[in-house]
Amino acid sequence: MERFSRLENLDYTTADIPGGYTSWMETLDVTDIAKPDATYDAIICLHVLQAVEQDRKAMRELFRVLKPGGWVILNSRLDPTLSHTRPHPDLPPPEIRALSPHQDFAFRIYGRDLADQLREAGFQVEVIPFGESLSAEEIDRYYLHVPGDVYLCRRSH
Repeated sequence: MERFSRLENLDYTTADIPGGYTSWMETLDVTDIAKPDATYDAIICLHVLQAVEQDRKAMRELFRVLKPGGWVILNSRLDPTLSHTRPHPDLPPPEIRALSPHQDFAFRIYGRDLADQLREAGFQVEVIPFGESLSAEEIDRYYLHVPGDVYLCRRSH
């Protein structure tokens, strides 16, 4: 974020949900982004989709606000041994979640079908297994112990 904010050729927006961890950021709901169509050239959305109840709606919204030719980098809680996304086994029932509205609940654990879900939203998807390119030292240094790939999603022209 610090690097991006120093770039003079970049109009950088960072956002969180109402009551999120970063109250100083712009408030946006990823399932109903209050921006016009084709607003952004690029979007970085890391560790968000698993915490969104209506993730398919969020995927379509990200596609909507992305300019043709733009790209999104996504990463989410993923279990590469799962062929299909499944509900998170430790998700509390709705009445318990209502008592903690600002807590970050994981609604699901994505499987290898995440790329297909993103394609259904309209994206061209490239799965990048970044973890395979990192040394053990880099994994420790950048605290990247959670397995998962990076999804480079493009909106065609």
